[in-house]
Parts: sequence; structure tokens; C-alpha cells
Amino acid sequence: MSFCPAALFLNNSAHKNTAEDSPYTTTCGRGGKMSVPSDRERMLRLETRAKEADVTLRQLKSYVQLLKQKAGSLTTSSLHDSWLFCYNAGSPQAAAQEAECKKVEADNGRLCHQVTQLKQRLVELEVRNGIEQVPSPKRVPLLSKAQPASPPAANGVSPPPPVTTKSPEAPVKGPAKEKKGGEGEGKKKGGEGEARGKKEKKTGEGGGASAAVDVSRLDMRIGRIVSVERHPDADTLYVEQIDVGEEKPRTVCSGLVAHVAMDSMNSRLVVVLCNLKPVKMRGVVSEAMVMCASSPENVEILDPPEDCVPGDRVTFQGYTGPPDAQLNPKKKVFEQVQPNFLVNEEGVATYRGIPFAVDGKGVCRAATMRGTGIK
Repeated sequence: MSFCPAALFLNNSAHKNTAEDSPYTTTCGRGGKMSVPSDRERMLRLETRAKEADVTLRQLKSYVQLLKQKAGSLTTSSLHDSWLFCYNAGSPQAAAQEAECKKVEADNGRLCHQVTQLKQRLVELEVRNGIEQVPSPKRVPLLSKAQPASPPAANGVSPPPPVTTKSPEAPVKGPAKEKKGGEGEGKKKGGEGEARGKKEKKTGEGGGASAAVDVSRLDMRIGRIVSVERHPDADTLYVEQIDVGEEKPRTVCSGLVAHVAMDSMNSRLVVVLCNLKPVKMRGVVSEAMVMCASSPENVEILDPPEDCVPGDRVTFQGYTGPPDAQLNPKKKVFEQVQPNFLVNEEGVATYRGIPFAVDGKGVCRAATMRGTGIK
């Protein structure tokens, strides 16, 4: 078999020409005829290969960019998957997978939002039906226990004070010292020491009780405005007569002239704080306070549940202590509790996340304001 140089120009692709189709033919070996590509065909092949090379370069550049973008977030376990992703980035399957991932992420976000809304709705329905809500455990006690563990090692002074304060309270040391004097003086001093010890115990117990300042100390009730008029000596004040379930209505002064129309206040249900000390405001004694959602720009009266009646108590799950008969202004109980009042994103009035609730009737709300304080 003889070697034919013309065979070097043969193309193994689908663009072969027969001897009859091509005008250029050559003899090879024993008289066989082989087709030779024309100049035009060669140019076409070169152009095709150049285009294929450009496409390949573009794909390689895109793969490199994807690798750079994912280099910071890749782990060794996902390296193989990322190479496969880059290798198949230009394929329809990769585009479909990316679209599917985006769809799943959007669905997850939507479902999480729905779950949050349903949880809040469930809490409202349970409160409305009188089901007690157990507050979630707080992390503050855990932090307070963890913090003292480190300071004692550094300071070593914090533990002794409680020990020294407890030891004098014991009435054992008093009689031991008093025996040195006369018997009569010892008895007198012993009696005085016991009396002082009892007083100290009582004051200690009172201090512990007063230290527990929470919303249960406030007497909040549902009231209905019987009448309302402008204050004769103050342009910014209304004077309301509010029925709170007592023998006669209470007189209340409210600075709502700039925010609430007088016509909308007649016969309206409101939340009233009833155990504040009466205060004279420009000659008129105010005996309570109307609770409102408040911001620097706007003020709205809180709306109780529709089926409430005057005198219904506003309660808070987990805070069941009896309210004070009258708050002592010097102890500033309301001033310590009020910063924890908030209208949440659902418009519900809350204290530390617990709704202002009326047993079996629902929760108190703000009409339009969200994320604001209450006072």
C-alpha cells in the first residue's frame, strides 16, 4: 500500500465531498481518486474553529468568575460540588437547578412568615378564650448566675457582704454581750435588741416586696367616657367623666386636644389606670389616666375589645398579684413599669411581650400605630 500526501487534507467531519462533487481530484496509489477541499471550504472550516475557540474562551472566563465568587464561601466538603456546578454552569440543567433553588428559598421565607403570623394569631385566640399563656423562660437569670462566677475569682470580695449582713440579724450575739452588764440592764437592752431585730426583719421584708415592681401593681380597668369637654384654663387638655364600674364616674384630664377629636371620644371605651394619686391640673383634680399609644409625632387612645364593660380588669399572663390601692409617687412604680409597655407590629398593646388582655374577651390594640410606647 503506497502513501498518499493528499490524504492530509481530508476532513473527518460530516463535510466530505465525493469525487463526483468536487472539481479537484487526485490519484492515489493504484489509480484511486480522493477529493481535495477547496479554498472556500478551508476558510469556512477555519472560521468555524475560530468561533468555537471564542465560545470555549468565554465559557472558561465565566467558570473562573464563578470560582472567584464562591471561593470565600466554599468548604472542602463542597469543593467537588462547586467544580461540578462551574462545569455545568452553562448547561440548561444548571439554570433549571438555580431557578429551583431560588424558588425553594422564596417559599421557605414565605412559609416562615406565615408560621410567625399563625403563632401570633393562636396566642390572641387563646387569650380571648381564657387559656392561660405560660411566658417563655428568660435568659436573664442564667446570665446573672454566670456573671457572679467570674467576678469572685478576680475580686473575692463580693461573696462576704451577704454573709456579714446575715450574721448580725441573728439574735444570738445580742444576749451574749448584754450578759456583761447588770441583769436589769441586760433585760432592758435585750428587749430593745429584740424589738430592733423585729423592726429590721419587717423593714427587710417590706424592702423585698417593694423591690418586686411589675405591672401587677397597676390597677388598669376598662372605662367608658360619659362626657368630655375642653378644660376651662388649659387649651391642650380635655376633661372627661369616665365610668370605671364604680358608684360615680371619675374625673380625668387628658392632653389629647391636638390628637383626638372631641366628637370621637363620647361613649368610647378606653383603658384607664385607676390607682394613681389624684393630681390637680390647672384647678381640676384628675383621678385617673387614659392609656394611649404615644410617639413624638402622634397619640392614639388604646381600643379595648368591643364586648367589654366598664370595670373589667386588664390582666397580664404571669403577673397575678393584687394591685396597690394607690401608687406612692415617691417610689415611682409606674415610672419603672411604663418603659416596658410597647405596641407590637400586630398593633397589640403589650408589657414585656405579654398582651393587655381582658379575660375571655380579647386584647387591647392601637388602631394604626406600631412599635411605639404606651403611656
